[in-house]
Amino acid sequence: VFSGRGSFPVAEKITQGFGVIFSNGERWKQIRRFSLMVLRNMGMGKKTIEDRIQEEALCLVEALKKTNASPCDPTFLLGCVPC
Repeated sequence: VFSGRGSFPVAEKITQGFGVIFSNGERWKQIRRFSLMVLRNMGMGKKTIEDRIQEEALCLVEALKKTNASPCDPTFLLGCVPC
């Protein structure tokens, strides 16, 4: 029977018991379940996430090419990238 992780006082003080690594018990189960759900929704474990990243990178390169190598602030372009 797994009784949880051992105590690590420094990490407990910093994370206040939150986080996937240093949490225990029911809190750990909830955080793990939520994290896996979010990652799956983003495409974890599927080839499509790689395709999405490549597509977005291509769009970014094309937008930067339109600047004709002149100095520009990429803040707007990077802000348009879906996270």
